[in-house]
Amino acid sequence: MIEIRIMQKLVFILLITISFVPLSYSQEVNYEFGLHSILSKDTPFWIQSNEFGKIEGKGINTIGEFKSNVFYEINSLISIGSELNLVSRISDKSTFFAPLANASIQVGKFQLIGGRFHFGRNQQLEELSTGSLTMSQNAVPIPRVMLKSDYISFPFTSDILQIKGTFAHGVVDGDRAVSKPFLHESSLYGKLQFSKFNVYLGLQRYAFWGGRSINPTYGKLPSSLDDFFRIVFSKEGGSNAPALDQDYKLGDQFGNYDGGVNWNTNKYKAEVYWQNFFEDKDGLTLKNYTDGLFGVAVKLKKTLLIDSFVYEHIYSKDQSGPLAADGTRGGPGGQDNYYNHSVYLTGWSYHQRSVGTPFFTSSKGRATNNFYFENNRVVVHHIGIGGSYNSNFRYSLKISTSNNYGNYRDRDYANANGFSYEFSPPKRQTSMVALVVYTPKSDSRFSVLSKVALDRGSLYPNSFGLQLGVTFKPTNSK
Repeated sequence: MIEIRIMQKLVFILLITISFVPLSYSQEVNYEFGLHSILSKDTPFWIQSNEFGKIEGKGINTIGEFKSNVFYEINSLISIGSELNLVSRISDKSTFFAPLANASIQVGKFQLIGGRFHFGRNQQLEELSTGSLTMSQNAVPIPRVMLKSDYISFPFTSDILQIKGTFAHGVVDGDRAVSKPFLHESSLYGKLQFSKFNVYLGLQRYAFWGGRSINPTYGKLPSSLDDFFRIVFSKEGGSNAPALDQDYKLGDQFGNYDGGVNWNTNKYKAEVYWQNFFEDKDGLTLKNYTDGLFGVAVKLKKTLLIDSFVYEHIYSKDQSGPLAADGTRGGPGGQDNYYNHSVYLTGWSYHQRSVGTPFFTSSKGRATNNFYFENNRVVVHHIGIGGSYNSNFRYSLKISTSNNYGNYRDRDYANANGFSYEFSPPKRQTSMVALVVYTPKSDSRFSVLSKVALDRGSLYPNSFGLQLGVTFKPTNSK
């Protein structure tokens, strides 16, 4: 852990240095200052979600923030960069923190990046999307170090067949059922690139491992070099691992299939995409094939009143079936219980926010005081629209409807103990937000934004919220 703290300090010193010290060669420096106020008793879903945890869910928020993004090209092969986002929030839970703080070096098609950074699907219209099933913008990014590559062409394929990948290691802080576990993250993508479209398919893997459990039965969990390789190669635990991990996989391992088709023409860009989340081997074999995210995104290259459109459908009710697993994989059992785990009880969350889709909601558990995902069986329909008016105004509109069914385990527990289950009948919810940004022609360094949002339904309190803000971007330095 000492080495990790030293690494974090070195990354922070490097990004601060890069962010503020002028450099002598080819560079691009972008700064932004912002001041925002959110007025609402209960902050609506689409004001607080997918904002890197910047906005508190209760009461008035006043937020001041600073952003910097620096790119420095040493030569045609090597470049370095940094990203810094500082946030000061006055609210019921006032805080000062850096949701984004990273430094990177790029050599050819390979990049090494460390700190807090967002690495999602990089889809065309992320601002209109609900976000990736595995890593959205909903929570503060988990600090980690990642080696990643751009797409690399296979020899003798005329650049048609390409691959790329990532490999990362991080440490998860915060109040958790297992303190300071490690995070492993890796991915591998293949793409067929043609003149006006491409087809891609990838596999993303994540794993919590190591750390110390509050449950004395588990205590300190395996974290040796041998255990690291067990995680990397998705192997079962050794003799010092919990019995469940010895029978199956070490740690909490899960992931996502991610595929789609992109078109790029003279008039528009479009993408049809699909994601399928898996918690175990059954998911890897697509036993839960009906679950996932399906989306369509279209972006016109000409600025119009409506020039951007996204539709997404999330379905996660199946989870490989309603019956609990009987200890044998590939059998009739299911109840994959997305984002939850029997040892890493806090699940796929960070500082009490879902790292993946914000439509999976958490609460404190029945037997412990730890957060877990009480609602991971959902059906969501989502539309996002964007456009411009008179070149001064840019707007976006997002509307989401969801049916929320809770999770299988809590449902079965309620039925077995003879009390009603809060998600039966399912909770219905509608959330929407409208954003307008005004940038005056006389001084494009300033922008004024207003955001209006509301929630109606039985999952969240009925609420109305207003966000007002102003941003200032000094003239970019190159």
